[in-house]
Amino acid sequence: MKKIYFYIMLFLVAVPLAGDINNIYIVSNIDGSVFTNDSKTASINDTLRMSIVGNNENNGEQVYYSNSTKLQINGQVISESNIQNWAEINNDYSIKWFKVEEANGKYYNNTSPSWHWEDIPYKETEIIEWRDRYDIIPCVEPTIFRAVFCNGKTVGTMRFKVTLTINGITISTPGKDSKYKGSISDKVHRISLKGNTGNEIINHAYSLCNLPYIWGSESFTGSKWDNHQSELFIGADCADFAVAAYQLAGYQIPYDEIRNNEYTDIIATVYSYQDKNLLNINEEIIVVGKEGIQIGDFIYWNYNTSGGHVALFLEDKSDPNGEFAGQSDRVFNEWDLVIQTLFHEPEVKSVGDAYHGNVRVYRYRD
Repeated sequence: MKKIYFYIMLFLVAVPLAGDINNIYIVSNIDGSVFTNDSKTASINDTLRMSIVGNNENNGEQVYYSNSTKLQINGQVISESNIQNWAEINNDYSIKWFKVEEANGKYYNNTSPSWHWEDIPYKETEIIEWRDRYDIIPCVEPTIFRAVFCNGKTVGTMRFKVTLTINGITISTPGKDSKYKGSISDKVHRISLKGNTGNEIINHAYSLCNLPYIWGSESFTGSKWDNHQSELFIGADCADFAVAAYQLAGYQIPYDEIRNNEYTDIIATVYSYQDKNLLNINEEIIVVGKEGIQIGDFIYWNYNTSGGHVALFLEDKSDPNGEFAGQSDRVFNEWDLVIQTLFHEPEVKSVGDAYHGNVRVYRYRD
């Protein structure tokens, strides 16, 4: 009898009850790398996985429950001897995964009636098909904003929350109520998928989709170089969206300095239009390509005012009913595409539909 009691006690020590789990994390990896609870930016070409990790203390040691033995939490590599598989917990459980995103499909304003950090509401939407799954393949398709696609795949940013319920006890990772200065905090697990266009500026611009327009977006530290709402995947106004794509791609240009000739060169200025082609001062067409406008250039409307609008040049197009049937014609025209945000989540628009006014094209100075 004593021997049976001994083995029962040994089992209870080795296999914790559900209530013993006191913390959970969302972890993710890229192309089979170590699972970490850091947020991720990856290409749509990459293979991503996301998983739930449980944590408790057992006999003075931290124990982690995971289906992976390659694990890093808060920067600390977890020894395999401290990792147990979820299958070792035999209790009834319920797992629910949620997408966390802006709640109303609206735009926000930090500047009115006076400058402030606008409070942005967020929403959690359960992903029913992920219920009771420890491991999933993350999807960034939004439920509020309109999805943006690159080469047929959804791009942009999504945040996630997971809850674990065992024996009536529910534990949750941070979600919609985890905020900093009115915006979603970095404690909420983020996956950002960038494009695969061959141009890293545009690729990173794609990663900023599914985020709200914020007029007067700003750095949390007041810096023109970093800690900006835009590059933290919170939201941006048009100019900050464009600069953030450069910053994320590794180019050094301060926010609000696109027209500063210390950082950019003027490539072209539009003086007139003809048959939807944009012409220079000599009423000549403006070339798109190596000798002219290039992918990633700043397209600036009303550049000679204190306001205006800016987008990033995305793709050369033509009249769909013309000689080139909508394909590249190497001419700057109203059918060409830009990627932008303007009182609306980031989207791809034609030059003719994006905005109206005087146009000047700037290029980052290497």
